[in-house]
Amino acid sequence: MFNLRPDPVRARRASGRLSQNVEFALLVRNGRWGRRVEEQAKRILIVEDDDGLRDLLVLEMTGEPAFHLTSVGDGSQALELVHDMAFDLVVLDLQLPGASGLDILTTIQRDSPGTEVIVLTGLAPDDPRVVEALRRVEHLLEKPFPPEHVVGLVRSCLTGRDPVAGRQSL
Repeated sequence: MFNLRPDPVRARRASGRLSQNVEFALLVRNGRWGRRVEEQAKRILIVEDDDGLRDLLVLEMTGEPAFHLTSVGDGSQALELVHDMAFDLVVLDLQLPGASGLDILTTIQRDSPGTEVIVLTGLAPDDPRVVEALRRVEHLLEKPFPPEHVVGLVRSCLTGRDPVAGRQSL
């Protein structure tokens, strides 16, 4: 049986309520596209205001099996998406236009406590925002970082494996 409910992102984009910063939602599984795969796909939201880095992260993850990717470059758009859709994982920059990464993190932790969050930052480690984020999440990456490291961390978060040791988390 097919799920015929409209995708809220597509519907809002068509109505003009969602900005063009949502580049695309992409589903790839072994080079095949399909609704059955979409139902099994892990939904990932990438929130990064640097267009180049955001595009690079999306490009790095498109080859991963069963990832349904959505990306935005603005905090207020991310808040809208987090309210409207369920995500398995969010890759979140701390410094964003519109709404701060900490505001988005608070919303995710309050409304979707099962959602994994990977925080990205270019701020100094002693910055109060970084200290607060470290207190609230397990995964924080300091910029610059190799994009393939993010893909490995995403994969390990979604499978419940320890990203360093490669073993199951208890």
